[in-house]
Amino acid sequence: MQAKVSSTTFEVSPALPRQHVNLEVDQARQREFRRSLLVGLLIIAAALFDGTERYAPSSLGFRLGQVQQEHAREEAIARGLRLDIAMLRALPRIEGLATNLLHMAAPGRGDAIVIERVVPPEQPPSSVVAAR
Repeated sequence: MQAKVSSTTFEVSPALPRQHVNLEVDQARQREFRRSLLVGLLIIAAALFDGTERYAPSSLGFRLGQVQQEHAREEAIARGLRLDIAMLRALPRIEGLATNLLHMAAPGRGDAIVIERVVPPEQPPSSVVAAR
């Protein structure tokens, strides 16, 4: 027998008997699937861990190079600032500012007053008691 083919629907031949479909969950297959999934996840986790361990030293080496360049720049700035401080503390510069800008005069030999430092005597030990 041939099945009739219409333009809109298909008809099933009555020669094929209907079969009952069992909708049961195969427990063994489910366990195997879970086990395979777990093994796959472990392999992926190990691969990711290995990749990060291989990538970390190279990224740290790159960062170390950047830090060394930054350190060299900061050292150059510090050298320049130390030179500026030395130039600002130079005695001829300070003398020129004092005489020209502030209209000060250099002291003569008779104008200088020497103040001597008086050293107080040492204190007696605290165990000494004055007697009356």
